[in-house]
Amino acid sequence: MAFCPNCGKEIQDDAKFCPGCGKKMEDQAQSNQTNIPTVPQVNSPEKKVSKKQGCFGCLGIIIILIVVGSFLGSNGNKSTNTAAPSTSSQKQEQPKEPEYKYTCDVQGIGKVKGAIVSDVGVAIAEIKSADSIDSQFTSTKAQGVFKILYVVASNHQKDAVTMDSASMKLIDDKGREYSHSTHGDTALQMKGRETFFLEQINPGNTAGGHIAFDVPKDANIVKMQFRGGMSGKKGELPFKIMPAE
Repeated sequence: MAFCPNCGKEIQDDAKFCPGCGKKMEDQAQSNQTNIPTVPQVNSPEKKVSKKQGCFGCLGIIIILIVVGSFLGSNGNKSTNTAAPSTSSQKQEQPKEPEYKYTCDVQGIGKVKGAIVSDVGVAIAEIKSADSIDSQFTSTKAQGVFKILYVVASNHQKDAVTMDSASMKLIDDKGREYSHSTHGDTALQMKGRETFFLEQINPGNTAGGHIAFDVPKDANIVKMQFRGGMSGKKGELPFKIMPAE
């Protein structure tokens, strides 16, 4: 069943005229057909959108790779620059020559100079070599050769200090250390020589003593190590007599 579009009366589907108002139905049908709007076909944008998204994705990946590459390159340049220090920093400062400010006028020898450690001045005034130390009754032979030193020490502290040959050593060019010889020091005492056996020195005084070292004959002695008193700091002197001007 259908209805008249003019008066709304119910009419037959195949009626050509409206029984109520007499309007021709064929024209209305044609008008209805002509007035039916056509729905335009809209192409699906999914493919285009997906293509655009793919292009933007590739472009983003390329930009990220460029940024990362430039960052790594700048870090590489920095590491290269830091890995190559300047030649000025590679040069090490030359060690300063030690200053020997201690001087002592030794009777029969003259003025000699040495080092001051813990306010105690020490200097080598004499060096002798001997295969043995002979006294009136005995003869003490060295295992190698005796290096007999006459050492002077001055106390610049406010209290008495004790100097002992046990706190002194000879050192050769191989770094080997040689302690004093007890037998050699005893032989020197039997000869009437003064030794540094627990020698106590009061403030402002100077004392001297002989020390015997038994070293290999081929040893190249380069320095003497000592202490500024029994509890003082360590010091070193070259193994030679240093005359003072």
